Amino acid sequence: MSDATDESRPAAAEPPSVASAMSDAVVTSVEHPHRFEAVFEQYHRTIHEYLARAVGPDRADEHAGDVFVAAFAGRARYDPELGSVRAWLFGIAANVRRTRARSDARGRRAWDRIGGDRDASDGGFEVVEEGLDYGRRLAWVAEFLRDLSDTDRDVLVLYAWAELTYPEIAQALGVEVGTVRSRLARARGRLRELIAASGEVQGGSGSSPHDEDDSWTNWSG
Repeated sequence: MSDATDESRPAAAEPPSVASAMSDAVVTSVEHPHRFEAVFEQYHRTIHEYLARAVGPDRADEHAGDVFVAAFAGRARYDPELGSVRAWLFGIAANVRRTRARSDARGRRAWDRIGGDRDASDGGFEVVEEGLDYGRRLAWVAEFLRDLSDTDRDVLVLYAWAELTYPEIAQALGVEVGTVRSRLARARGRLRELIAASGEVQGGSGSSPHDEDDSWTNWSG
């Protein structure tokens, strides 16, 4: 995977028209607060799914509520020139998770639950073959993610699960693109080491940790 491909790939295939409409909704909601409803309707499920895999489905509702309360309160500070609404919300979600984790001894252990609950009724991946295969991979890799630092894990999850681009991750985490690259390289390298040391091989989908399309562990620089 080339750098150009990484940077230009869509963030979960969000159409540019949707991204533009959501940016406009946030900006206009400063004067017309009801416009923010469209942002909630568009992104709540995506943010909830991210948080469900980060802190568990039982706590995701409260965390997601915090994200959108914070986003609404800070909507006047959103700058479309800095990136998409989607990346902005993921950044708020990452901050909410970290803040709560610091005051909750269970915060770090919660990453064990990533991908653990894949029932469609919980807002997870739809129960189709491709979704189940990816869900199994996500659950399998989750046990290794808990051994990464918070900063490296955030970058890797936003890239490999949320499918944000480098600039969007930089926007979400408040760092430079070069920092995103270095953290992602470090996180993938560490993840490969942990998987290799465990001697485990992913089951179910016939994949190995070094598949060319595995965005969790592969890195082309």
